[in-house]
Amino acid sequence: MKTVIALCAVPAAILVSACTQTTADIEAERAALRAAADAYHEAGQNLDADGFAGSYTSDGLLLPPNAAAVNGRDGAREFIAAFAEAPGAGVSFSGMQIEIAASGDMGYTLADAVVTVDGPDGLPVEEKIRDFHLWTKEDGEWRIAVDVWNSGTPAAESQAVTSAPSGPLADALSAAWPGMTADAMVVDWEGNVLKEGSNGYTCLPTPPMLTGTSPMCMDTEWMEWANAWQNKTDYVADSLGIAYMLAGDEGASNIDPYAEGPTEDNDWVREGAHLMVIAPAELLSEYPTDPDNGGPYVMWNDTPYAHLMVPVGSRD
Repeated sequence: MKTVIALCAVPAAILVSACTQTTADIEAERAALRAAADAYHEAGQNLDADGFAGSYTSDGLLLPPNAAAVNGRDGAREFIAAFAEAPGAGVSFSGMQIEIAASGDMGYTLADAVVTVDGPDGLPVEEKIRDFHLWTKEDGEWRIAVDVWNSGTPAAESQAVTSAPSGPLADALSAAWPGMTADAMVVDWEGNVLKEGSNGYTCLPTPPMLTGTSPMCMDTEWMEWANAWQNKTDYVADSLGIAYMLAGDEGASNIDPYAEGPTEDNDWVREGAHLMVIAPAELLSEYPTDPDNGGPYVMWNDTPYAHLMVPVGSRD
């Protein structure tokens, strides 16, 4: 199953405006978005607080792992300024992927980065991350509406063996990186709390009706989605949401939300590590439904549980 976590609530004005453009020179917009992203990366690498903050929409969201959401340009400016004060602080970006919606006014970038700070012993400590940006147009310019990043180190490799949990708890925690799951709540699909949390995220183990491994971590918006899916009730997305399934999954039908195994005609897909995005239907309609198109795709299209799959790891 490839569910999605509502990581944030982007104001409706952003989401509506992303669909107002009827024609677009996609290559020109791609070049403009690349230039905007390059400028953002340069500002970040230079620890330029004003340049960094200016890359966000007026009500943009930064979603740091294991930390509270950061709101707006002033929040972004304070965030990078605080980071710049850390001894040895630095960041570098590489390997950027860009996708543009057919409307030409919404897109995303996915880049690799290395964040560096000095450790307690004064020696530099590096953390590899994957940085996902949802971009939209504001005042005719590409700006970041949502910024979310996670560790590039597989969760399984960074768990301490001597203290590793087991069973459904371990399964649920494998959906994201330890920095998030350390303070995330864990519940099973019957609502039993397996671990208390405080950072606003909830992780769930593989749904009991599925075989293999398909854990996920989500915030409150996607908990509503999960409740609707589990109880087969209607769900209407009125805000943006992002979920994590960094452990991948054992497969799901791309067209049937309740398929329990592959058939000749249910478009079964086994996905590697991925993010999942929910958004109003008009935004999802800009993306293909073909899971083999080489980029993001819509799963469970034309159902209340439609969401965008964003692969970030290879399929087995």
